[in-house]
Amino acid sequence: MSATEYVSTAVTALVVTAAALLVDFVATRRGSRRPSKSRPGGWLTRCAYAVVLFSVCVLAATALYGMAAQGHVRRWTLLAHIVAAGILLPALTIVAVGWSRRTVTPLPQWDTGPATCARLSTRWHWSFWSVLLAAVITAGTMLVSMMPILDTRGLTLMLTIHAYSGLMLLVAVIIHAYCLLTAKWGWP
Repeated sequence: MSATEYVSTAVTALVVTAAALLVDFVATRRGSRRPSKSRPGGWLTRCAYAVVLFSVCVLAATALYGMAAQGHVRRWTLLAHIVAAGILLPALTIVAVGWSRRTVTPLPQWDTGPATCARLSTRWHWSFWSVLLAAVITAGTMLVSMMPILDTRGLTLMLTIHAYSGLMLLVAVIIHAYCLLTAKWGWP
């Protein structure tokens, strides 16, 4: 994996995600809906979700800057990347425990009709579990890389999987945040 290929893939993925969310927003916004009064999880879960969003932004910034400017993540960008990852995993665990019950049971019914609530519930489930899956893959690749079981080729493969699953995590978090914001604003 070259740095140029990774950066161009990352930019393409982010542009496609932004375009898809914009199309979805325009297509599903049919006037004002009543905003949601419910809040997902308790105060600890909401604070942990803010920490998750912040740490994913730091991880994305350090990875993309490191790959674009230096060809790989090193020195201060690597240190910031590792610190943000250490903050992300406990916060994501709190969010997973706080919201897992909510993704198993239906969401509160808004005055938008049963079809809209079912669509929102499907979005919520899909985006929530994709964030967790991407985080497990991203963290798991680095944990496996720390064990003395892989040769150089295996470590290179783990690094490549880590880079692309991290990109998948970024896209999943963007989609999940979009789903939360549109639900909070009352749009399906």
